[in-house]
Amino acid sequence: MLLPSSKRCAVLGIDCDKAMVKRLVEMYAVGADVEITFGDDVWLRARVIKHAPPGVWVVDVNGRFWFVTNTRRIRANPAADL
Repeated sequence: MLLPSSKRCAVLGIDCDKAMVKRLVEMYAVGADVEITFGDDVWLRARVIKHAPPGVWVVDVNGRFWFVTNTRRIRANPAADL
């Protein structure tokens, strides 16, 4: 039987709030301005339009829709004007 995550952390002696990476749906609110990349060091401005665990749907400045599931492919961009 598996213990609830809070009890597992206590048994292991770790702080789960610091040990676990937040999910994208917890990191970026719908309407948040972000940037996305496909690994080529070019970042496209976008806006989160929908949560769909395990990722988020975004629309870029060209109107294209993307489903992002990797925290290395998205970052906050508070200065974006879409």
